[in-house]
Amino acid sequence: MKRIFPIFLLLAACAREAEIIKVQSETVPLPGISRLIPGDAVVTPEMRTSSIILYPNTFDPDMAGPNDRIDELAGLSYAPDEAAWESVMSQLSFGNKVPKGFSTDDRSDKKGIAVTYTILAISQARDQFYKEAKNLEKDLDKGQAEIDKLNAEVVARYACYSQTISDEGVTTCKKALASETDSPVFAEKCKDLADWKFDFSDEEEAIFDSQVGDCTSKTSKFRTYYRAAKKEKIAPLMSLRKTAKGIVTEMLKQFEVAKGERYIFTASTTEDNEDEEIKSSIQFAPGNRDILNFNLYMDAGSGFKMYDLTNGGIKNLKFYDRAFGVRALEFTVIGDDFSMEASLAEDVQEPFGLRFVGDIKYVQGAINRKGVMKLEWDLNFPPR
Repeated sequence: MKRIFPIFLLLAACAREAEIIKVQSETVPLPGISRLIPGDAVVTPEMRTSSIILYPNTFDPDMAGPNDRIDELAGLSYAPDEAAWESVMSQLSFGNKVPKGFSTDDRSDKKGIAVTYTILAISQARDQFYKEAKNLEKDLDKGQAEIDKLNAEVVARYACYSQTISDEGVTTCKKALASETDSPVFAEKCKDLADWKFDFSDEEEAIFDSQVGDCTSKTSKFRTYYRAAKKEKIAPLMSLRKTAKGIVTEMLKQFEVAKGERYIFTASTTEDNEDEEIKSSIQFAPGNRDILNFNLYMDAGSGFKMYDLTNGGIKNLKFYDRAFGVRALEFTVIGDDFSMEASLAEDVQEPFGLRFVGDIKYVQGAINRKGVMKLEWDLNFPPR
């Protein structure tokens, strides 16, 4: 049976509309350039986010034989939420080339192309928003480190001896050691120094006021900038990232309701499922070459359920090196009425951390579908 799955949809689209879309691959590692987990890196056990998607079976009338009539999108139309679609696609250089839904009368292969390109575009949009947000956070972290260094340098210059605090809360200090038993006290930040009174000369007082004032001013300005960047730049980007995921989720759930089939799975993760106490997770052995434990706390359509190595929900787990420097993660999820084989490749890159990305094969009785899976974890490195 000649079913159109993602790669054939892409080829068909390229043949009909050469300029329709160009997606830069930032997720799937190519042979020979897969980036692997460094041995000293620490993987945060709880999964940050995931995408587990099945493609509806469709057919191409120009390619199908007389028995190739499986069309799970027959009789369906799809139109995305206009505001959500525009908010996401307007941020992509190719967003205006992504088919915005389809009508009931469209050919099956055209519907399949629209579904596939929507999923591909949303995947890249989510990566783009996350990367922009993390780059901003990285800049903020650098700025915070500079401010912390400035505060540390300034407060270190002004040791307070024989400290006294009046009833009014005024701190009075001696600038020099008064006795052998006297020990220095240091302020935590520059703004604290502003309220300290030293026995300085006029010249020393002027230098003190200048240094403390400059430090306090720079700290205050940075804090204002920091709060604004978090609220006005980073938060909207992360909100767009969630909106993007919602477009695909809404589309596939519409198909599920209309057809009574299963096209999307939801794994509990720190980014996507704040209300779920249990998260999907992974645990590596020291050196990150072996997996000690792996589970998916996942909703397969009837509520969250744990799939792991101990309860038989995950079987045939393999983590090994393939050709061309690619490290593979393979496993089978066993559900009450389905099985799902995953064949993923490991990829490590900033700012996404650790990713496993690849294909899935889904079997439910006589139903066979293909899909895609992407699992992501935060990655940390020890101080160097």
